[in-house]
Amino acid sequence: MTDLRLPLMLVLGALLTTASAAAPVRVEHFTPSGSAKAVHSISARFSSPVVPFGEPRLADPFTHDCALAGSGRWLDSRNWSFEIEGPAPVGVRCTFKLRTDLKAADGSAVGGPQNFSFDTGGPSILQSEPWEGSAIDEQQVFLLGLDAPVEAATLESKVHCRAEGVG
Repeated sequence: MTDLRLPLMLVLGALLTTASAAAPVRVEHFTPSGSAKAVHSISARFSSPVVPFGEPRLADPFTHDCALAGSGRWLDSRNWSFEIEGPAPVGVRCTFKLRTDLKAADGSAVGGPQNFSFDTGGPSILQSEPWEGSAIDEQQVFLLGLDAPVEAATLESKVHCRAEGVG
């Protein structure tokens, strides 16, 4: 019986090489996404090189609709970062879209998802007086420490108090 392992391994290796060469370059990781507090930077990692190594001043791979001031730069041939100037305020929504003329370092098109977005969320309660679990009376005043300014009308329409077990 002839040993077919070597020819089989060569065929499998050729198939894997062809499959990986046929896969388009894409963004394999984009952060942040969804809602994120305390955003300092935005980053994207591509599945294959997009810019030649040693060319960090090339154009950003994205256009963006975002009220956050900052600047983008290539960290290496696959990783790009947008550094935000100062702390990101709450209530900001950002959308980053791959440039339509973006090509990989080998000249191929960049495939996969083209749009990425996130928001910095709404105001959060940092502290409250009285705190949860403390005794309160019928005339109690509540103080809330928030991480962002809030309009009084928004609080009036969104905040309520519930007392359980009170007769």
